[in-house]
Amino acid sequence: MNLESSENNKRNNTGIILALFILLVLVTRVFYAPSPQAPSSGQPGDGSSSITASQRFTINNQTSNYWIKPIWFAGEGFKNGLPVMRTISPEGSYGFEILWSFSRVYTATVAYEINRRDGSNAGSLQTTMYTNSPFDVVFQNTAISGPFTQTSSGTTLNVSAV
Repeated sequence: MNLESSENNKRNNTGIILALFILLVLVTRVFYAPSPQAPSSGQPGDGSSSITASQRFTINNQTSNYWIKPIWFAGEGFKNGLPVMRTISPEGSYGFEILWSFSRVYTATVAYEINRRDGSNAGSLQTTMYTNSPFDVVFQNTAISGPFTQTSSGTTLNVSAV
């Protein structure tokens, strides 16, 4: 009877060890950052951690009479380098692809002037898009001037006239 009980204990221990090993492999795959790779922009790698994905950020112009005209873009977080500087028309929107990684913080800052139909300046907008994993993606340090308000929710920023 003792010999049979000892064999069952060995089988149970082996099963537990196998289950724990499989669990360790799964947890490692979920939380371990991938090895470094060259950025998708085609620029040479600088030895920094791997770029794994991107997150879309959107600026919505919810005004009916103002154009949001880009002044400058800066930061290392843009997916394929600095994006094309496009004016956001009334009731239009523009999206940015910002890199994210579990092992690195990315930021990208944009600055705009807000113009009336005649082209004169009515205000300005500046904001930073921030990623620190797929769960920590937000607009930060947003400043707006003129007769405008801004609201943001996650990766969407809305600009409205007062």
